[in-house]
Amino acid sequence: MKGLGRSWSINIGANASEAREANIFELVEKGSEKGRTKLLCLGCVNGKFTLTASEMIGGKVNMYGIDINKSFLKEAKKKGIKTIPYDLNKKLPLKPNSFDVVLSDQVIEHLTDVENYIREIHRVLKPKGYAIISTENLSSWTNLFTMLLGYGPSPMHYSDAKNISGIPKLSPSYGTGGDCGYPPHVKLFTYHVLQELFKLHGFQIEKATGGGYYPSPKFLMRSLSKIDPRHAPYITIKIRK
Repeated sequence: MKGLGRSWSINIGANASEAREANIFELVEKGSEKGRTKLLCLGCVNGKFTLTASEMIGGKVNMYGIDINKSFLKEAKKKGIKTIPYDLNKKLPLKPNSFDVVLSDQVIEHLTDVENYIREIHRVLKPKGYAIISTENLSSWTNLFTMLLGYGPSPMHYSDAKNISGIPKLSPSYGTGGDCGYPPHVKLFTYHVLQELFKLHGFQIEKATGGGYYPSPKFLMRSLSKIDPRHAPYITIKIRK
């Protein structure tokens, strides 16, 4: 029985991540049959997510990816993505009004200058362009339950040396090392706060949804996260300039 709780939580976590990505791709619009779509992925990692999004858009897509991890960018470049190693806390080395679509999954929670990141997305998007942002949800049922018991919310990183958040023996990352190739999570958001932040910087909110739903079975996760997005483990919003 040793490790059974952790194995179960790892499996549930993987199912929730899969459900989150499915919700993101559902929000991606088909590209125009005329001309090219310019796609920018902020935090593109190895490019797999960017490539899938490009396939969902269809037609001719120019793919750009920014990430702080140069080793991952080498893999992304092999997939035909124009890569830029860069810190997303800084002003982007890109021209204003130059992208049709911006995607950013599981990035904003790592940043110290969140408002610069939001302003830069607004700056580089073309008029009427859109962005899809997804992140951890501080007010998920699992985080609320964990904090009710006096533990820290699982997605929050308090130490660079060791993960001390979540419930021991249940949280898949509890007790693991802090170095995953990226800065730790420094800010977590709720369903309401994430939307208000982007509205504050001139975006229109087109859709807000949840992603995954602990601890429901896989076949129910997407449905439940749409019924009750405020308490799903992930939040996803689609915004328009």
